[in-house]
Amino acid sequence: CDIWEAFDEDNQRRCALKVLQKAFARDKSEAEQLKNEYEIAKDLQHPNLIEIYSFHVEELPFLAMEFYNFKNIKQVLRLEKDSLQPHHLT
Repeated sequence: CDIWEAFDEDNQRRCALKVLQKAFARDKSEAEQLKNEYEIAKDLQHPNLIEIYSFHVEELPFLAMEFYNFKNIKQVLRLEKDSLQPHHLT
């Protein structure tokens, strides 16, 4: 999958799109796996989880999710090191 930054005009918010790569888009099991990821994660709510908004099958299957602006996990840990407790890292 590739992750893209996008803007949801209907809801007026930035979001991230997790898009199934074209090479895998024809493989129904790959698209089904992405849909299963959506079904499992859509109702989870926690401050340490990114919210999953929706699943779409258009030209390429994709998940629309909350956009979180960081480059990598090291950056997040460095920014949050004073506020994270060990149980937040699991």
